[in-house]
Amino acid sequence: MKAELGTGVLLSAALFRNERDQYKVASADPLVPDQQLDGKSRVNGLALSASGQITREWSITAKYTYLDSKVLRSVATNGPLGPDLYDGQAGNPLTNTPKHSGSLFTTYAFPFGLSVGYGLTYQGSFYLNNNVAAPPAVTVLYKAPDYLVHSAYLAYDVNENIGLQLNVKNFTDKTYYNRIRNNGWATPGEGRSAVLTLQVKY
Repeated sequence: MKAELGTGVLLSAALFRNERDQYKVASADPLVPDQQLDGKSRVNGLALSASGQITREWSITAKYTYLDSKVLRSVATNGPLGPDLYDGQAGNPLTNTPKHSGSLFTTYAFPFGLSVGYGLTYQGSFYLNNNVAAPPAVTVLYKAPDYLVHSAYLAYDVNENIGLQLNVKNFTDKTYYNRIRNNGWATPGEGRSAVLTLQVKY
């Protein structure tokens, strides 16, 4: 669904369902040692966005995504044990799938040549592993922490031909990690950084 406000802001909203099946999962049956194409999962989601000019001077780009994920089947049902196999993951959220995520970037242009902007990026926490143990055993579950990163923007037109622009990423120097794996490997996110650009037009 899309709608455009009179000021020039385009709004959009989408509901979706993503169902996956026939991916390889363990049989959990000693008589069926090979993985079987019997995995099933489902993700119900909502995606919202807004972009455009709120006023002539003020622009915005914003996105938000909500994901409700669930493992439907993580062990194969064929073999002598069939449906009686214990499936500890069934009903649990998918790994590496944050429930909430979003971003925002907005700028405001003053009449004397100065423009300022602010941005944020948010990613919610997510599970790195899933339950595999049958009761009374318990699987220790690990989660990647959520993070919120801020950025800033400043631009000034010295004259018609010369402009200055300053971009500052992660100005609070937030420590966060991405590409996290359940084996303990992860990549640190980008720390505080600033880039000053001189623009010259001929």
